[in-house]
Amino acid sequence: MPLPHTAEIIPFPIRTPENPADRLRHALAALDDALNRQRSAVADWRFSLAALHHGVQGLGASLGDYHASLGALGRHVDTLHRTTRPHAE
Repeated sequence: MPLPHTAEIIPFPIRTPENPADRLRHALAALDDALNRQRSAVADWRFSLAALHHGVQGLGASLGDYHASLGALGRHVDTLHRTTRPHAE
């Protein structure tokens, strides 16, 4: 099964402005755009981590409830076993 693409290939920039000030302005604008996209990606990643944390906490609580239910069931089975076999002890 092929893996989904998770990276964006950024084409090599074509030098259109020859004036150094224009080139610098263009480079800074591109850098600012890249930083804004990176901030957005980090915010999405943090949101996903928070959702995962919440899900894991819910799973932990469910497993705790399941463990408690199994313990109660085990005690009930032990009681029934002792009741049905009074001479076994």
